[in-house]
Amino acid sequence: MTNSGVRAPIQATSALAYGKVGPNKYLLNHFGISWDPTKGPVGPAGPAGKLIGPARIQAGVTLEPGGQHFTGSFMIDQHDEAGNHLMHPEGTLNGDRMAVNTPESSIF
Repeated sequence: MTNSGVRAPIQATSALAYGKVGPNKYLLNHFGISWDPTKGPVGPAGPAGKLIGPARIQAGVTLEPGGQHFTGSFMIDQHDEAGNHLMHPEGTLNGDRMAVNTPESSIF
């Protein structure tokens, strides 16, 4: 599972799909709604935020033997509300497996 940060709570909907494409290799397809917390009407708590538009995040990951760590690459296609393409960043990623008994001290 992946988690998209910097989302307004009211816009926190997303969908994630993944599929195995080889030994220890997976492709992920994630859709989310991007939000800019630094813009929008200002109230007592600061800016209310502004909707940017839908984003599609795709990633390819490889699990290390034992499945406790992964590495891979990602790309994001960010659009505005009208469907105009805004940006296409790409990069690398890595992570560790989180289990039901993983303590918060290993994450924060």
